[in-house]
Amino acid sequence: MPHMDPNMDESDQKALQERLNELRRQTDEIEHRKRAIDELKSKEKEFEEGRRTVLEKLERGLVILENQEFEAKREAEQLRQIREAFNEQLQQIREVDPNEWKGGRDTQSVQAEVTRALARVDQAHAIYTQARSRLAKFGEVEATEGDEYLDGASEKSFVTLMKEGFAFTLPLMLFATAALFIFILIQKLSAAATP
Repeated sequence: MPHMDPNMDESDQKALQERLNELRRQTDEIEHRKRAIDELKSKEKEFEEGRRTVLEKLERGLVILENQEFEAKREAEQLRQIREAFNEQLQQIREVDPNEWKGGRDTQSVQAEVTRALARVDQAHAIYTQARSRLAKFGEVEATEGDEYLDGASEKSFVTLMKEGFAFTLPLMLFATAALFIFILIQKLSAAATP
């Protein structure tokens, strides 16, 4: 309680006391408003930080999802193409009827049909081999399954293997011959140029 002047009359003291109480109430109200403003500022700051963080995460997540969606669409398109190629090859292989070859036809036409049928089988196997890694992703086949088909190469005759080997090495032999010819030519020109 504040110190009151004894010369003040009672009504002045009462008025002063009321004024003092009013000032305390206003001070409390101001402090309450200040706390409310500080709390509001704190919440606004928390909102801004949370908003920024969530926006960054959502934007980053959106980019990842868009990339994944693009990859999924691309992979789905590739799978569709593989499925269509498999269907086409399956139909072509099923259309081949070996019983047609046994009908007293001439050997040359039978040979041509067998060669065409083998070419279809080889083509179908090549398409399957290309898609094998995709099938392995789904756990349906192993990535190395189907290589036993390639073991048929050991059944080729020596002459056939020799021809294939020659065909594969011919470009290398031509390059080596050309390089040797150029080397000899340069040696002769440099020998002729030196006195």
